Amino acid sequence: MRILFISLFLLIFLQGCLSTGERHQPAPVSESGEKPVPPTGPVERDRQVEVFAYRAPEKPVFQPSRPVLALVDKAEAQKAGGDLGGAAATLERALRIEPRNPHLLNKLAWVRLDQGRYGQAESLAAKSNALAAGSSALQQDNQRVIFSARKASVR
Repeated sequence: MRILFISLFLLIFLQGCLSTGERHQPAPVSESGEKPVPPTGPVERDRQVEVFAYRAPEKPVFQPSRPVLALVDKAEAQKAGGDLGGAAATLERALRIEPRNPHLLNKLAWVRLDQGRYGQAESLAAKSNALAAGSSALQQDNQRVIFSARKASVR
């Protein structure tokens, strides 16, 4: 009796594995990322399929908060007045509010460069570059900081 049940189970199992039913194709993906409606009729086997490359969604433009804008204005006034230490402290305070703001990191990198802290300036500019994906102008400005820091540290 046991052998009969085992044989029946194996027969059913193998039948499921060997079935030649219709194979499902993955749904095509449109460029807009919306999933198209699957066809309702018979599936065509020899038609061409369009494949689109993945494009990461655009990052939104970074909008700093009002307190950060006020701190940036204060830091720029301090820097213009020659108070580099105060400007750095003010920008660090702004960075505690928005630690992933690449513009703040760039501004602090310039202040550190003016202070002669070339290693910190280069490090801050590199971190700003990592966060500034999609902003080529900011990345170029960060490259200027890095170049200037390396050039000044060699002297």
